[in-house]
Amino acid sequence: MSPEDKVNLEASGRGVDSRGGNEPGDAAPPWWRRRPALGIAASLTAGMSTALLLGALGPPAQGAGAAFVYLVTLPIALLMPALALAAALIAWQALGAARPALRPLLIVPATIAFAANIVSLGMFLRFVLQVLAV
Repeated sequence: MSPEDKVNLEASGRGVDSRGGNEPGDAAPPWWRRRPALGIAASLTAGMSTALLLGALGPPAQGAGAAFVYLVTLPIALLMPALALAAALIAWQALGAARPALRPLLIVPATIAFAANIVSLGMFLRFVLQVLAV
């Protein structure tokens, strides 16, 4: 495709897809579907890091301003379940997109990644319940 054609496509509003589609506007599949093992590894990394971060928060301290401090950190901590849920879905979709020959090798890491992210969600719920109980 010549540079003039690209300019004309951009001017028409259709745009040019730089991700390798055959036609302008064709969407390539997400990276975790193109490389399932990498998607599962990223999901496992996100699940473990989220669990470590939520484990570092610990139980709320008993004090006059402790509940206020935890309520201030709660919006920041709300990012953790969103990250864990997204990573769990990436692991699930990456396993589904794997080739049949590769799927038996990826079942165990995908299950561990999915479980790590679900544990992270549970840890977040426990943190929220501890904060609200103070």
